[in-house]
Amino acid sequence: MKHASIRVDGEFSASELLREAADRAMHVAVEMPATIQVDAPMMRGTMVSSEVQPGLEITCQDLVHLYDGSFEAEVGRSLMCALLLEGESEPMLLPGRPAIEHVVGQALLIGFSAPTPCRRHYRAGRRKHAFALTIKPAFFERFEDSVSDCGLAEIRALIEPGGDAVVTQPGSILATLANDMFHQSYGGQLGRLYQESLVLRFVVEASARLREHGQLCRSLGRRRAERLRDARDILDASLIKPPKTLELAQMVGSNVTSLQAGFKQACGTTIFGYVRKRRLEMARILIGEHGLGIAEAGYKVGFTSAAAVTAAYRRHFGQAPTRHTHRR
Repeated sequence: MKHASIRVDGEFSASELLREAADRAMHVAVEMPATIQVDAPMMRGTMVSSEVQPGLEITCQDLVHLYDGSFEAEVGRSLMCALLLEGESEPMLLPGRPAIEHVVGQALLIGFSAPTPCRRHYRAGRRKHAFALTIKPAFFERFEDSVSDCGLAEIRALIEPGGDAVVTQPGSILATLANDMFHQSYGGQLGRLYQESLVLRFVVEASARLREHGQLCRSLGRRRAERLRDARDILDASLIKPPKTLELAQMVGSNVTSLQAGFKQACGTTIFGYVRKRRLEMARILIGEHGLGIAEAGYKVGFTSAAAVTAAYRRHFGQAPTRHTHRR
């Protein structure tokens, strides 16, 4: 399996980006102030890219733009899974489609059913720390016709004709991937296997979430299902301080009774139970994959003490969190 990984630190000029695009047979256009030369640095920071499997590519960047301008690139038929980790990002502009806004901590699945020009403006002094996983048709080719019989069908549908959709997803796994690209937990072949396992885990979970949404649309109706999905996205992005139930219902255009019933039917628990479950899942990742202490991990996801997170963890997972502590 080919596994190319590239990391570049420093300054990047428009001419360097154009040369890289030419090497990849991509169409790229850069607009910049007339007073700036094409070889002058246009951004500063770090970019990391890696081909995990044929048809699976990941890119992470932490950059500051040095002047105002815009960048346009043709995106081939693919599914882009994008996550803004820190900073700000101007909307992604696609022909004939609403502008795609990026919110810190929220992952987006963006389907491209055909080669599409994608434009984004950038502003001087703005920092953008972002991650993207790109799934290309080559990834599905290995499954041949069997992809229609498994959960991957929901993912592939987003790059089929008419599948140009934008779907929100929890960003925790992508955030872990991004962190490991900048601060590799493992080296060599073990590091590549670990990175690959996280990518495939995200593909599986994203596909399962899409399939679940389709099932909810059939059981609850599309409108109620979309409100429920929006509510879960809001909670996933605010686990430390989630909105109150009434406020959450108002944010998604629902009433409390309907929203609570939707959570019970779809998640098998209450809204509070969903928040607690997600907090514990995040704490497990922070303890097991990042080596954080129990108290620190609990605090980061909204628990007030080590005793509180330990008791909740034991009830949910059936054992103490120390049994999952990450060792290297």
